[in-house]
Amino acid sequence: MLISQSLIKEVLKPDHCPKQIYFSFVQGYELIEPSESMLLGRYFESELIGACRGGSKQEPNLTLPTSLKPKTTANKEELIDYIRKYDDTGYELMGRNNSELKEFIKFMPKNETPGEKTKPFKDCDDLVLFAKEVFHKIGLDVNEGESQVDIRSDTLSGNIDHRNYDLQDRSKLANYDVKWTATKIDDRWNGWGDPENDINSEIQAAHYTIVTYEVTGNWIPFYFMVFGKDKWVKIFQFKLTKDAIDRHYDRIAHTSSIIREYAENNYKGNGDFNKCISCPFYDICDDKSTTINIETIYI
Repeated sequence: MLISQSLIKEVLKPDHCPKQIYFSFVQGYELIEPSESMLLGRYFESELIGACRGGSKQEPNLTLPTSLKPKTTANKEELIDYIRKYDDTGYELMGRNNSELKEFIKFMPKNETPGEKTKPFKDCDDLVLFAKEVFHKIGLDVNEGESQVDIRSDTLSGNIDHRNYDLQDRSKLANYDVKWTATKIDDRWNGWGDPENDINSEIQAAHYTIVTYEVTGNWIPFYFMVFGKDKWVKIFQFKLTKDAIDRHYDRIAHTSSIIREYAENNYKGNGDFNKCISCPFYDICDDKSTTINIETIYI
């Protein structure tokens, strides 16, 4: 198994389960059901740079379609007009009462207008336009680059959102990761107000830089391009020190060792009842815990 940055992050979680890793990283199932925020992030990437992870397009969430059939309060004339317009079976209208007309319309084929994008996705469209204007003003043309670059060395894998010329030196290439966020511009706890102390950002930047070096032999600059739904933008270049490179190689070695051990034990699950009951793989896992620990309290 090639080591990805997402696998490293999962292994570093204290409560991770080997069986979850097997289903997600070996079998390729979604580890969690994508939230609306995740879908918005994928949609934002799709619309801005042409594709999201894996080279696919993320479709927007839509409102429910609207039926064009007459409402229950429709009068006889409206019912007859609808049947004349959409029926091709030659249904005889003469002498029919309202109930008969409504019953016939009930079994006519569906006739609906498609749903519209939900408001969060309409708002995301506005942010895409904002981001494209930002790209134009800083001189980044996505048509000159490559999106969703799948890169693999002998031991590592990565999926680069976009590779293009370096914003600060057009004579060389750079890797870019595009982010959509609902957080505020100065959010230090859940957002991008303190990226230098965010371990997840460090892991991603280090991993993509290292795997690119292992494949190309070049240390390519790495940037996060973060767009807030309130129409703000931050661009961070993560430059790796030797200590950061060494730390990440230690993480890679740790992850490799853990996965080797799990593979030797057939990825034996170790979740307790509370972890298992909320696991997306509960129904297909042979190692799930189905008994709850009953605590006895003496009073």
